[in-house]
Amino acid sequence: MITMVYSYTLLLADGQYLSLLSDDTVFGVLSEHPGAQLVSRNEYGYRAVVAD
Repeated sequence: MITMVYSYTLLLADGQYLSLLSDDTVFGVLSEHPGAQLVSRNEYGYRAVVAD
């Protein structure tokens, strides 16, 4: 299976910015960082997910 990977930029509650790569949804990323605001989400690339 192939999934899209996104580059997220978040503004944290303390005023700092956080950039991360994730294949999770916006809701999923924000739920991992309480109080953060979404600044941007851009397509970064693809990831192959292999399961046995």
